[in-house]
Amino acid sequence: MVDLDDFETYPVDIKEWVITKKPYFLNKIPFNSYEYDYEIIHQLWDLHIEEMSYIQEFIQKNTETEFTMWHNTRIDERDSFLKNGILSFDGNFVTAEARTEELLDKIGLDNKAKLSLIEKIKIYWKRDGDTRTNSVHYFLTKGQIHDPKLMEFASNLGGECIRWGISSISSNLYRQEPYKRLWICGTPCSIKFRSKLKNVSRLSQEHIVREIAYYFIMNEIYQFPYIPEDTGWVIGNVPAEDILEIKEISNFIKEQERFEDYQNFYGE
Repeated sequence: MVDLDDFETYPVDIKEWVITKKPYFLNKIPFNSYEYDYEIIHQLWDLHIEEMSYIQEFIQKNTETEFTMWHNTRIDERDSFLKNGILSFDGNFVTAEARTEELLDKIGLDNKAKLSLIEKIKIYWKRDGDTRTNSVHYFLTKGQIHDPKLMEFASNLGGECIRWGISSISSNLYRQEPYKRLWICGTPCSIKFRSKLKNVSRLSQEHIVREIAYYFIMNEIYQFPYIPEDTGWVIGNVPAEDILEIKEISNFIKEQERFEDYQNFYGE
């Protein structure tokens, strides 16, 4: 298993490939072509190394290899995750609507408001397809847990589509009862899990391997530290046995209240 939080587990094969390609990378990005480390990354993006034959072959040879990743969410019942895993909607709009209705009933939304909100949410389900209804989204490393943008994935019980749906009705509606309960119930957590590469979306497969290559390129060639940072999605559900850790996001409210939208929100 490749633990993306533990550099010692990174595939040696990728390191060796990077070392053999050192002349290529130095030709494309000479030592005198940058001042800061992020400038190297920007130039690496332009090289599209995920499309190189080695990366593609590595993916094909390692479909059974497990990688670790993190999923941010608010958890209402911890035991449910330990028993059922992280559940998607199985790509089924009927399942998605039923589960969403159940959640909205639980927080006390009346029928008219509930139906109105679900119609808004359906727009995002249909727009993004399987990436919303048949997947579990993730971040690659624990260093991303406290990224202000990524913490927002753990801001409410219903997740991103419900947050978008509420915002599309009114930008301040989330502050009102009972909508606010989605933001104050449960515990903001990050769930570390493992997944075989074959169960990750094709685009995400390339990004995982590319980020590992970036780690070795930055460390072995340019002598800069680098921590993989990317997002992606696993197709389907994450079984309970693949959950490795459930970690409460510390100081979540304090971190959230740094942003204007959430100032005084939790104390109101």
